[in-house]
Amino acid sequence: ETGETCVYPSEADIPKKSWYTSKNIKDKKHVWFGEAMTDGFQFEYGSEGSNAEDVNIQLTFLRLMSTEASQNITYHCKNS
Repeated sequence: ETGETCVYPSEADIPKKSWYTSKNIKDKKHVWFGEAMTDGFQFEYGSEGSNAEDVNIQLTFLRLMSTEASQNITYHCKNS
């Protein structure tokens, strides 16, 4: 047994758009999606119809009962 569980994000897809606003190559640097990118946001978890408190409790127990975690995020980036 791997002890794995799945917690799905509340939104399965992020809108496709140009996340950089500058055309200057020097201004294009690595940034955190949810903190530094224009219109970036924090990922939220819990499927549609999930009670937010139930999701919070599930994540709290996962945090307390785990020593490590991983997350898979698939991105499609032009010219990367």
